[in-house]
Amino acid sequence: MSAFPTLLKNENISARGCSVGNAQRVLKYSRDKTASVKIEMTEEVVSCSSQNIYPSPEMVWSTDPPSAPETLQNFTVKTLDSKGLYTVESTVRILGNVSDHGYFCSVISADKAQEWTASLRQQEELIGEASRELSIPCIAPQNLQNFTLIWTFTRTNEPTLILSYDSRTGRTTNYWEGRAGLEQHWVLMGNGSLLLNYPESQENTGTYTCTFSGLQSRHVVQTQVNITETPIGGTQITLPRTIHTWTTCYTRGGRNTTIPPSTGHATGGHNTTIPSSTGHATGGHNTTTQSSTGHVRG
Repeated sequence: MSAFPTLLKNENISARGCSVGNAQRVLKYSRDKTASVKIEMTEEVVSCSSQNIYPSPEMVWSTDPPSAPETLQNFTVKTLDSKGLYTVESTVRILGNVSDHGYFCSVISADKAQEWTASLRQQEELIGEASRELSIPCIAPQNLQNFTLIWTFTRTNEPTLILSYDSRTGRTTNYWEGRAGLEQHWVLMGNGSLLLNYPESQENTGTYTCTFSGLQSRHVVQTQVNITETPIGGTQITLPRTIHTWTTCYTRGGRNTTIPPSTGHATGGHNTTIPSSTGHATGGHNTTTQSSTGHVRG
């Protein structure tokens, strides 16, 4: 597959497909090198770059889901080095929440015949429980042919390789054997979701990155995963709790009577309303109650 042409100067060569002699500047199309498109995301912007290109290419941005062209304003800079090769750098501001869109950067050759695309999507944080299976989604944005899929995990700074898959051979190299895996029958359809088996809270909390790489495309999906501890004995259930407050009430007598909280009645000779703030009643009994109003028969 053709890539961007490289620039040769002051050479007599036979370019592929035609003979060129005594040329001051000759373009030779290399068929064993592809353009490299790099895409990155910070807190506020997404940046895309490609280098060692000739002639000057075009860089185009898009999103998934699509956004209005006027909202996706980019800032693009092209520089020319001493060899006559171009470096293109471009940035766009993130629209809304970082997980609202996937960002696509396409580098298009000057003759419009070739296109290289890189995309980046940051998904919403995924929360799972320790010792419970968890699926981390990763869907390719288009039907890819002859691709590789790589999953990595980052907890601090250095990423750790989880597994790799090659669609040409159907082979999976799994470095987390028994701890993570793919659904093989879904991968060829562009579903590269990772299944975590019995994750542990601290060891498996971090950023998981899925990368689909095709001949002229590269698609990256990042997911922050937080694994929480499983409650002891299964699921925790909180039951309502009643708090009892007992109030001692004094009457002008010599006998103590306890008033049950459900009825607030005591035996004696007459009914008396007992304010909860004072706890005093008249009637000749000493009464204890937990309700706001108690009745005393005395």
